[in-house]
Amino acid sequence: MILTKDQHDYNTFIVDYSHIEGAKDKKALLEMLRKQCEEIGVADYFNRAADELTDSDATMCNLLFSARRIFPEDNMQIMDRLSSHFLTAAKRLDTKHFVIAAYELFHVALTSDEVQLIMLEEFQSRASKLPPFEIINLLWSLTSGNRVDYLNLLNSVFPIVNQNKSGLLPSQTTTVLYCMAKCNNVENLSVFNEIVEYFRRQTMHFTRAKQKDVCVLLWALAVFEVYKEDIWVEAVGNIFANKHLLGNNPPNQGQVVNALRSLQIARQSNLLDWKQEQAFWDKIDSLLDESKPKFFENRLIARQKNFQHRIGDKVDPTEVYSLLRQTGLKVIPEQIVDMYNIDYVIKDFKFEALQTTPDKELWKEKLAEAPAEVKHVPCDKTRDVLVEVDGPNHFVGGSQRLQGGTLMKRRNLSRLGYRLIFLTSPELREISRAASPSARWTLFCGYLVDKLKGLESQ
Repeated sequence: MILTKDQHDYNTFIVDYSHIEGAKDKKALLEMLRKQCEEIGVADYFNRAADELTDSDATMCNLLFSARRIFPEDNMQIMDRLSSHFLTAAKRLDTKHFVIAAYELFHVALTSDEVQLIMLEEFQSRASKLPPFEIINLLWSLTSGNRVDYLNLLNSVFPIVNQNKSGLLPSQTTTVLYCMAKCNNVENLSVFNEIVEYFRRQTMHFTRAKQKDVCVLLWALAVFEVYKEDIWVEAVGNIFANKHLLGNNPPNQGQVVNALRSLQIARQSNLLDWKQEQAFWDKIDSLLDESKPKFFENRLIARQKNFQHRIGDKVDPTEVYSLLRQTGLKVIPEQIVDMYNIDYVIKDFKFEALQTTPDKELWKEKLAEAPAEVKHVPCDKTRDVLVEVDGPNHFVGGSQRLQGGTLMKRRNLSRLGYRLIFLTSPELREISRAASPSARWTLFCGYLVDKLKGLESQ
């Protein structure tokens, strides 16, 4: 048993996470944990605690901490009930419990934004007094799935971190760079450059940096298009020296592949004024060529799984797929184009092929029916159109600002000459609310035509 229950104290659902963190089969242990939770009625326990212990800040913070881990997929109701405690408690919490509560609440998309907004305001007012590593933890949580608009907070908090960066570990320094790039925080670009230089000094020109930290650094530099030759040459040298490790860590592999591909594209677009010999560029080409097969395979598997599930904010990819197909266009889902995930590719697009009435045979198909297998099809820049569905995860919190990774992807594909259109989740949600299939079709067709006309005008 890794979960115990004490009958006399509400603060006693104790999960020994050291068993999980050190385990080889972490997934199996988590499944065992959740099964035990079902057996001893943990959900009822948490709901009862939420009702009875609203005056105990420490207990509520601990329950919040445990609930998000024990109920990772279906914890919305429990998290909402626990979070309501902090509508009134946020200002009185001591630093320790505020950090615990804010970290957990920032990490989930609650049904109501009210609690997160209160915690956000409190974070902004306390930031100057918090230790830098605590600020970094909260920023990491905030950028992991929050739906509220926190752009103003970022503009004030990153300079505070910069002023107190001397106590940071290298991995914490690159976490700051990652958060800045992910949030596309261009307002603090000068702060970003200062932190990059600090990390460079901190790791003796990257010679003492861990590979995963250098991967994060290169990705962040590529997002902001900071192509300083000396920094890139030194950082890429670390990757060359340890490239045998890349295959063991897909996330880091993805970051460095995206970063080096961005560097290649910038060079092809004559955006660099570097003095490097051809041998340097040959090594980058070789590293990317070596990474492609495994990288491509992992991406294709992930795309297949993605298509079999609904994505965030109630935008169903299979409904978009069905609506696209009813236009009479040849639509291929879940493709990888030049190392980038693409939701749909319209093959051999011609305006005259676009139907203004839905295909009756396709109309009979179930909207939730996904293709049994996703197959890769080569893309023609001059004839095909790439279609991206930008859900909430493509934007920074509840704002309309694109996240850094999405922005970099759009920029690179456009520079390579691909034709792209973007369908956004707020607009698709409005279409999905239409009363009938025919009404949805009419709205979607008009929306799609507007997007395609904009593409033709470009």
